[in-house]
Amino acid sequence: MRDLKKAFNIIAIVAIVAFTLTNCKGKKEEKNEIKSIIVKPKTTIIKGDLGGYFVVVEHDYEIKVENSFGNEGLISVEVKRTDKDFSFPTNNINPFGTNGGEKYHVGFGIEIFGDAGPKVIKQATEDGMGGPYSSEDVTALMNLKKGETGFIRWTVVMSEDLKTFQLSSALEKSDGSATISESSEDVVSTSGSEDYDKMLNDYDEYVTEYVKFYKKAMKGDQSALSEYPAMMEKATKLQESMRQAQGNNQLSATQIGRMAKIQNKMLQAMQ
Repeated sequence: MRDLKKAFNIIAIVAIVAFTLTNCKGKKEEKNEIKSIIVKPKTTIIKGDLGGYFVVVEHDYEIKVENSFGNEGLISVEVKRTDKDFSFPTNNINPFGTNGGEKYHVGFGIEIFGDAGPKVIKQATEDGMGGPYSSEDVTALMNLKKGETGFIRWTVVMSEDLKTFQLSSALEKSDGSATISESSEDVVSTSGSEDYDKMLNDYDEYVTEYVKFYKKAMKGDQSALSEYPAMMEKATKLQESMRQAQGNNQLSATQIGRMAKIQNKMLQAMQ
């Protein structure tokens, strides 16, 4: 599937880092501190289970660093309730990560894109530090009347090449069964292919080793050059796993979530 190939294009970064290593002066160049970034909605459509009930209000959005956030900024996205009636009961519903006698969990996520693809990925089912800034933001959106707007916030690691964003959503029964696929572009099964499991294992192994390699390279550690051939072998192994998995065009929801987390680990290390 095309999203899978795009997610693994980051393998090519190995060669770029090797080139950087041979040209660096022994220490990492200091970056200018970023205080504010303007991003635009890639689309007003919200992917996933709640997409028919909400849309993003289209205007420029500022990601702004607050004093207590360190290198993280806060983005607040305005969301409008559509005229479509909910097809599920809303009298006993809670955001992901909150407890109670709820019948359903709901959540919203955000992907923020740079020039080369997604730089920030916050899944709609995440809670805690990986989820929205406050679960009350989710509750407030679910309580909107038709035509009303509200806001939902996330903390974001600042990067100067952030350009656009898109929101996602999820609705899940309390027994853990998803009602609809989180992304209309993905086919999600309840049990994924073993080939995809192997590929994700290889991907996780590759990313773990690559992060170590990358950090050495950025510090100007010349010993990283000797590790470059081994990294290329791991990249080749991963590519072969990808090729074998392509025959099965379905991933489970768990596999999709794991792939996103591994990819995010790589992206966060390169901030």
